Amino acid sequence: MKALILGICLLGIAPTAYAKQPKFQTAKVISQNIEPHQVDRGVMTGTPLVRYSNTAVVETADERMTWSEVATYATGTKADEVVNAIPLPVHGTIQFYQDGIWYFVLDAAKKKHKFSLLHEEVVGK
Repeated sequence: MKALILGICLLGIAPTAYAKQPKFQTAKVISQNIEPHQVDRGVMTGTPLVRYSNTAVVETADERMTWSEVATYATGTKADEVVNAIPLPVHGTIQFYQDGIWYFVLDAAKKKHKFSLLHEEVVGK
């Protein structure tokens, strides 16, 4: 009985141990723009609802891409403290990986920041 339970537990753990790890790539950050845009006011309180756009241009050895981070919202007077847009090192390098149509960058706390592709062009050699 103990062997059966142990076998079931090992079968449940085994797929997570062999899960595909993302393949990280290196890119140089050309530019970044993080801007707030007031989109509305709260119905009950009248506090401003602010959407932050984070647009970055990065370049790998083969291509130059323009990314947009998924929208972040903040409310109230301390909206700048709530923003979770990742500041990238302009003219520095970053590590990222691609999963389907999304590009992910990890911050210092290993939190994922999800970017969509806006524009892509091949860099001439």
